[in-house]
Amino acid sequence: MQILVTGGTGYVGGVIVNKLVKAGHDVIVIGTLRHGRKDHLPSSIKFYLGDIGDVDILNEIFTQNKITHVIHCAAYINIGEATVNPIKYFDNNIAKAIKLLQVMESFGCKNIIFSSSCATYGVPQTIPLTESNPQIPITVYGWTKLVFEQMLGYMEKIHDFNVVILRYFNVAGAYIDGDLIIGENHNPEIHLIPIVINSLVSGNTFNINGTDYDTDDGTCIRDYIHVEDLADAHILALGKRGQFNLGGDRGYSIKEILDLVQKIGQQKLNISVRARRIEDLPILYADSTKFKLEFGWKPKHDIESIATSAYKWHLKKQNIIK
Repeated sequence: MQILVTGGTGYVGGVIVNKLVKAGHDVIVIGTLRHGRKDHLPSSIKFYLGDIGDVDILNEIFTQNKITHVIHCAAYINIGEATVNPIKYFDNNIAKAIKLLQVMESFGCKNIIFSSSCATYGVPQTIPLTESNPQIPITVYGWTKLVFEQMLGYMEKIHDFNVVILRYFNVAGAYIDGDLIIGENHNPEIHLIPIVINSLVSGNTFNINGTDYDTDDGTCIRDYIHVEDLADAHILALGKRGQFNLGGDRGYSIKEILDLVQKIGQQKLNISVRARRIEDLPILYADSTKFKLEFGWKPKHDIESIATSAYKWHLKKQNIIK
């Protein structure tokens, strides 16, 4: 296989690239470096600096290589930003991704894995959330992911593409392999575990948005999947078909995550309470049974492993350890 990973310089994409190379695959990466970095990529890969909306670069990649599979990770992911700047997300997550499909079709490359999101579901009808839940996004970001899912459905029907849609829940943790460590490094950071760890390490106050939800301790409940387990799932799904949830299959409240990070860091957080955010659902976590049964996928990391690896990454990022 020759596998093109779009967004391979990012957090999730970077781990997928490293795991693919370890599994013996020939990997090509395209990325812009606006939100990613190149230094964690293996030396054996071919890297193209560019945007998936640039058809000339895509044609160059497909001409110079015999691409058999695409793992499409390139996307903007900030739900709040998408709400205030939807055109940016329409352009990047839909319009530019269409260019990728056009080039794939013209070169006869019909295998694609798409990094989608649980945001396509909107308000869940059942918890844990299965693939049978209706997809009614309540955010611009979720809508952009759903539109591209639907486009892939037509590519499957009309052009016989092999399409795998993987709906991520909350990806967290750091991938550690010897001296290599890849962790979350968004700017601004938008995900709970790295925000909590940043607050702990820096001494800044962590703000809980609402403690009056209908949950056991009043805070929102989410599940978490380790980025390495997520990458392993992509490798298992190469060349297959289907739509699958990928999550932790068990929810943890915000207060539980705060307690865990304080235990790992052996210090107390400064915590304040703010009002709820309109977009926050009380409880959301995945049922990943379908993927487990079909591919024999068994996650290796529990919530403590996720948080501990993330803590190690943030210490290294802060130059507290080498």
